[in-house]
Parts: sequence; C-alpha cells; structure tokens
Amino acid sequence: MRLGSIYALALICTLSAHSAELTKKEVSTTITNKGKYLLHHDVYHKLLAISGTLQNDNAEHGTPNPANLPEVQEPYYEIDHDTQYLQYITDYISTDNTHAYLNTLSLVQLIHLYQNADYWSLETPILDNLQTYIVGKLQNKDVLNDIFSTQESLDTFLNACNSQTKATLAHTLLPYIRNLFLPLVTKPHQTLTGHTEWINSVRLRTDGTLFSCSNDRTIRVWKKDTQDLYQCAQTLTGHTESVKSLLVHTDGTLFSGSNDCTIRVWKTDAQGTYHCMQILTGHTAPIFEVELLTNGTLCSCSFDNTTSLWEKDLKGTYHCTQTSKGHTSYINRVVNPDYAQFSRSDDYNKILVRKVPGLRRLSLEQCLTVLYIYHQYQNNKKQLLVQVSLPAHNVYNTLPSSFKNIVIPWYNPTPLYKKLLVTGLAASIIGAGCYLYYKWFRK
Repeated sequence: MRLGSIYALALICTLSAHSAELTKKEVSTTITNKGKYLLHHDVYHKLLAISGTLQNDNAEHGTPNPANLPEVQEPYYEIDHDTQYLQYITDYISTDNTHAYLNTLSLVQLIHLYQNADYWSLETPILDNLQTYIVGKLQNKDVLNDIFSTQESLDTFLNACNSQTKATLAHTLLPYIRNLFLPLVTKPHQTLTGHTEWINSVRLRTDGTLFSCSNDRTIRVWKKDTQDLYQCAQTLTGHTESVKSLLVHTDGTLFSGSNDCTIRVWKTDAQGTYHCMQILTGHTAPIFEVELLTNGTLCSCSFDNTTSLWEKDLKGTYHCTQTSKGHTSYINRVVNPDYAQFSRSDDYNKILVRKVPGLRRLSLEQCLTVLYIYHQYQNNKKQLLVQVSLPAHNVYNTLPSSFKNIVIPWYNPTPLYKKLLVTGLAASIIGAGCYLYYKWFRK
C-alpha cells in the first residue's frame, strides 16, 4: 500500500512536470494580432535589457502596458517599430547557444540579423560579435564560391546589404586584404626621417595623421601633403627622457608615456597645433604602455610593476583612481592601419611607409572579388589564373588600375596568345615605320 502511494505520487509529479514543459513549449515568443506585432513578456524584457532603441522609447513614453488579449494567458507587449526580420533578433536572444543558431542562418539571413540588431541599437559586443561572424564567413572559399557562382547570387547578397553595412564590412575586410598584398609590395612608398635616435612607437589617427616617438625625447606629428606624402608638421618636446609609448584618442587627444615616469596629455588648438595640457605623475619607473579602456578610462603600465587607471572629470582633467600591483611583463605594439603598414626600419631612426595602392577605395564587392580570386589562385596550386567566374571578372574590371597591377601575379585575364599577338603587331608596326623612315631618309 505504501509503495503504491509512493509510485502514484511520483507518477503525478512526472506528469505535472511534463505538462508544464509542454505548456512552456507551446508559448510563442511572437504573435500577430490585428496587424500588430507582439512580443512575449520574457523576450520583451530580454530585448529591453540590450536595446538602446527600446530603452529610449520607454524613457520617452514610459513602460507600456501588456496588450489586452483575453484569449491568451501570457502577457505580450506591442512593438511599435519596423518589425521586418525581428524574428531573427528574438530567436538570437532567446537561444542558449548563439553560435549554433548563427550556423543555421544563410549569409543573407545573417545580414538581415546584423542590420536589425543595428536598427534596434543592440549593445556593442553583440554587434561586434555578429560583424566578426559575418566577416569570417565572407573569407570562406565555399561562401565566396556561392556568392560568385552567378550574377543573381551576387546581386542577392549585395541587395540585402544597406549602404552602411557595405561600408562597414568593406572597412573590416581591408586589413585581411592588406595582409595578403603587403608581401607583394617590395618597395616602400615613403621613408620618413627626422628622429635622431631609436623610434619606439608609431600611432595613426583616424584622419591619417601619424605620430612617432623616440629615444631622442621627442614626438613627431606627420601629416599628408597634397601629393599624399607625409611631412613632419610638428615636433613635440617636454619629456626629459626617452618617449616609449603613444596613444591617440578618436577625438585627436594624444597620450605619451616616457622613461621620465610621466604621461603627457596633448591636445590641439583651433589651428590643429598640439600643446601639452596635463602631466600625469604617480609611477616610480619608466612607463611602457598606455591604453584606453572601452569606457574611456586611461590605463598605464610601468616597469614599477603597477598599472594605473586615470579617469577624466567634467573639466577634462585626468586623475588617478586606482593603482594595481602585480604586473611583471610588458606589451609590445605594432601599428597596421587598413591601407598601409608603418614600421621601424633597420635604420633605427627611420619609418618605412608601405602602401597597397588603391586599397582604401575598394567597395564591398571589390573586396570580395579579390578574396575570391585569391582562393581560386590557391586552389589552382598557385598557378596564374586566366579565367574566373563572369560576375567576379566583371567586378575585377572595376578595380583601380594601380590595384590591378598587384593582382596580376594571381589573375591576368589576357591569354598568352593575345599578348603575343599584340606584341607581334606592335613589333610589325615599329618595323614598318623604321623601314619607311630608312627608305625616305636614303632618298
């Protein structure tokens, strides 16, 4: 009797749990009612926690009340926005394994998800994760083969991308393309001289301004002239020992760390000239590296085995808010912008500028075409290609001529017999001209 009661109780608990699981599965995350798009309250609050767009709506209009749906037991919230492709967002934030979910989406669906995430102003780490995943797929040879299989497939992908997405993806792909082509650039575009001792660091501002620091205790500011060549625009002095590290903020503020144990903060005036605005002290040994955290806090590490955090007050003045002990190693930094490489040469006081001509002007379809041709070249046992898919060839024809000259080791659509024919024809014309000239001259 007792065993029977225990068995009955266990059976009831199992059935109840199974019923609850079925009920949970039956709850839809999204429903449509009278043309309105509604989100289940769990999904709504998940989206609210990471969506700047939804947070701004609630701040402006207040938290909405659940929709009045007598036939539905669960609370739902109406979404008063463009809800096209919102299902991708709700599925993405509802899944426990986002990577596995992304693997189930096609490339076009991934683009819709990314653009919708941007529309809803999802948190930066989510946007960065989606962007990284898409860029990774765009470098896959099988994905590229699918994109360039037909003109329709290429157009379908490009039409799914808005102008901002195209620009963002192209900009993100440029460093990968640059790394493929820099070995083919044998001569430096320019050699920068001026420092008298060893150069320790180079940094690049978003507007193209270059900064370098040296053991000669100076910082040099290099700007491009009308010929696209760098010229030294200013030499910054003030440090009393070697300048080891540089950091440039997106707003143009420059930070320099030195063996004199200080960090200097440099800002520009209305004419674009840099001036030292503040000297940060506190470290007791040379400073090797300065870096900005994502929240704007300045971080410095020193040979005194400490790292310090510096926060800016309302007046723009930095103050040390924390010093941590325990660091025993340092970080070395190399600067590689999208279109060029700046490196210290064997001549310790020079900077070599190596550029891939035309790289900065590449569109998304041109970036993808270059990657496609590269993979085809690799599959062809690194033998010169004379033919690729028609869509890829059509885009190839739009590449800047300076860039085509670099691609030639991989792809040259002019067959050999055509080259010989053109060469022979040119030789015949020159020969005939020489003969006529000689005949005329003898007369």
